[in-house]
Amino acid sequence: EETRRVVHEMRAEHDIIMVGIGTALADDPLLDVRIDGMQHRSPHRVIVDRDARLPLTSQLVKTAAGIQTSVATCDPTGAKAQALRAAGIGVIACAEHDGEVALPELLEDLASTGAQSVFLEGGARLAQSFLDDDLVDQLVLSQSEVIIGGDGVSSPLTPQSVPDRFAPRGQHRYGGDIQYRYERKR
Repeated sequence: EETRRVVHEMRAEHDIIMVGIGTALADDPLLDVRIDGMQHRSPHRVIVDRDARLPLTSQLVKTAAGIQTSVATCDPTGAKAQALRAAGIGVIACAEHDGEVALPELLEDLASTGAQSVFLEGGARLAQSFLDDDLVDQLVLSQSEVIIGGDGVSSPLTPQSVPDRFAPRGQHRYGGDIQYRYERKR
């Protein structure tokens, strides 16, 4: 519970919260801020979804009237994107790079709207792509005593494998969880 509250506080501090379509399909998340009195700080939700596969039945679509929600897709004029638009989802037309959404260009597009911070919450594949493209300024890794699923939750990093370009900025214990923070070296 303590870690969950910290994550909701982190969400409230950012302009955008981003996940990949894999996370959206697997978890059907809300990606909102659920702290009493801070719900209005729920960030713009962006789902990186090359083929606009976000289900119209997802919680993200169902709650889009109350929280700005967009899909970043390489197929902005296709039938799936049109259906998402009709359901109140913004559609961000993205360039494609190596069969995926071109992330640097997506971030430039988001910055042009005035967004200054992106909280990339999941999943492992999208996080790895951001790391590979050197688009990460800060890392926050939470480690629990409880293993979720058979092998835990997939992560591209552990505290032992953080790239050298990041410096440790502290660790905190929240109940049985440890949160490690790192920042890009200047």
